[in-house]
Amino acid sequence: MNKKNLVLSILSVVCVILFPCFFLYLQNTGIAIFSDFLNVAGKFLLVGLSLLGLSYLIFRKIEKAALFSNVTLLFLLYFALIEKAIVDKFPMLYYWHIALICLFLIFQIGYLIYNKVNLKLANQINQVFLFIFAGLILFNGIISVPKVLQAASNKPQEETHENVEQANVVNNDPQKELPNIYYFIFDEYAGFDSIQRYCNYDNSAFFDTLEDMGFVVSRHSLNYTNDTYTEIPNLLQLNRINSPSMTKADKQSTASNPFLLQLMKEHGYTINVLDMYSFIDLAVVDLYWDPHFVTTHGSLESYVVKNTFYYPFYDLDGYDREIRHRLNAFKYSEESSKMADSNLFTLGMFWFPHEPFIFDENGNKTNDADHSNLRDIEPYLAQYKYASKKIIELATEIIKNDPNSIIILQSDHGYRYPDFLKNLYGIDIYDMDVESLYMRNILNAVYYQGQNIDIDNYSGINTLRTVLNKLLNANFELIEQPK
Repeated sequence: MNKKNLVLSILSVVCVILFPCFFLYLQNTGIAIFSDFLNVAGKFLLVGLSLLGLSYLIFRKIEKAALFSNVTLLFLLYFALIEKAIVDKFPMLYYWHIALICLFLIFQIGYLIYNKVNLKLANQINQVFLFIFAGLILFNGIISVPKVLQAASNKPQEETHENVEQANVVNNDPQKELPNIYYFIFDEYAGFDSIQRYCNYDNSAFFDTLEDMGFVVSRHSLNYTNDTYTEIPNLLQLNRINSPSMTKADKQSTASNPFLLQLMKEHGYTINVLDMYSFIDLAVVDLYWDPHFVTTHGSLESYVVKNTFYYPFYDLDGYDREIRHRLNAFKYSEESSKMADSNLFTLGMFWFPHEPFIFDENGNKTNDADHSNLRDIEPYLAQYKYASKKIIELATEIIKNDPNSIIILQSDHGYRYPDFLKNLYGIDIYDMDVESLYMRNILNAVYYQGQNIDIDNYSGINTLRTVLNKLLNANFELIEQPK
């Protein structure tokens, strides 16, 4: 066996099988996590090398085995794209029809390689595969360098002296009985203006119901960005610590032991956490919701697999688990109102009504085609309406069980419909500077034992500071409002 041809053959297969993993990771530098890339790349590499090994048993020549493996991998890795192209022309065809067509073509190509292609030609074609896919990996690596450099220059700041000093000033009686606090953040729950602009939906009934229950509601509040991994850690730090240009990992790290929880602990609060993002270090909490749940939705692996032949079989019960996960989260939050008479701080971070869209407005399971449909407003609006019902039920249950409590309902940002159209579908019909205001319009409502509290047009951070000033007799100054 020619050692040079052996190396070139193996490298060609490695580059072909790993290109989708590299492409998605490098295109999402700062968002995707490197450990996730290593996990999916390792699985794909195992598949590619296994296919090469099996092919070698048949062809007995590494050059031909690699060529057959490379051609087969093209069908397997990009099957969903091939399927879509064929179905656009022949809509009567389905997955299994196209799978059989591809399987027939693979066998025909294998027959030609076995009987008609000589080793020199096979090696030359493998070198073309190696040149193309290694070049594409290198090219994507080079164009990602500016993102890496920008992320490196935006490391998280240290906790501000202002926060530390104020925590010391107000820590005067940690044994004092204080009302239970329930702080819930609902990802991508659109504020009053946001839902009306993009869905032409008047959500007045929801906000009126909250007000009738004793909530003070700010319908036009904005947050500073429309990025979850920037806004939620900033809310938990009570300050603008993160910026959108930081990496996802750096943003997430700032939320592991946030100042808000430190402050509550210093005042004698028991910390109870429901965290759908795995932001919080469980070592710093006292009670937590353990759902025994791992989602594949939104993972790097799921985005790579969705283009392959395997996509119909990937995580078959995933959405059923997502449904149980969401419902159990609301149930746990309701039950939290029975845990203690005082000094319990419950933090609930809900990945909801954010995609995946698994509920219609009545709480029924949606069609598979709608789960990640960000092009149309209807799947989001349906789940938004159901989320509104669940939020009202949650607030009603807490007030019934704990009427002297404090409940803070917020979202990290509003509905990002223009962003989805532009970045996912290439539809650039909105002025993004104008739409930024609406995409940052949040849910912001506070129940303070039925009392009045001024949060009108406040950001999420300023609302939290206002509540803490009233509760703890603190002196947090309001930071600059979003514009």
